[in-house]
Amino acid sequence: MANFLQRHWFKLAAAVILIVIAAAMLSQQLSRGKTDYKIIQQAPTFNLTNMDGKPVNWQDSKGKARIVFFFYSNCPDVCIPATYLMSRVQEGLIDKGVWGNKTAFFSITFDPDRDTPEQLQKFSSQFVKNQDDWYFVRGDEKATFDLAKQFGIAIAKDKDGNFMHTNLIVLVDKNSNIRKYYDAGSIDPKVMVDDLVQLSK
Repeated sequence: MANFLQRHWFKLAAAVILIVIAAAMLSQQLSRGKTDYKIIQQAPTFNLTNMDGKPVNWQDSKGKARIVFFFYSNCPDVCIPATYLMSRVQEGLIDKGVWGNKTAFFSITFDPDRDTPEQLQKFSSQFVKNQDDWYFVRGDEKATFDLAKQFGIAIAKDKDGNFMHTNLIVLVDKNSNIRKYYDAGSIDPKVMVDDLVQLSK
């Protein structure tokens, strides 16, 4: 048992920290109800690079309701179903006539060494029907970790290069205010569609 704890103390500590942070955020959100859009904080600005190597500025999407999700394409569990969930939300926004003109998504990798532009293109093509205004972006690893923290997302990397992170999706209004965190493992995509439609008005 002692040997196990010595070998895996980092993963266990990181898991506890992530669980505590996620539980606190979700508790805060659930207490507000599904339709309460109280401002949590101002979203941080950033400049990253898209799959074509072109710069993407957060302020370019000002005026749109936005979703932000931090992920990595080699994720063994939660990132793939979360991205699929977002694709269903995108379909709902297209049906509502607000995709692109009033809403946008940002999928931000925190594993830029493996998530090259080519890898992001391959990953996104599995889920995204319309890549206009769904930005798969990358940047410096440390800067991305700092950015995630500013968005309220916790990420930990162990000595073997593996990642642990909170599986939360961030809802941002058209004035760049963070309004809600969704648990990507349990949220109904219809709820996200309704929220985005409401905040895009």
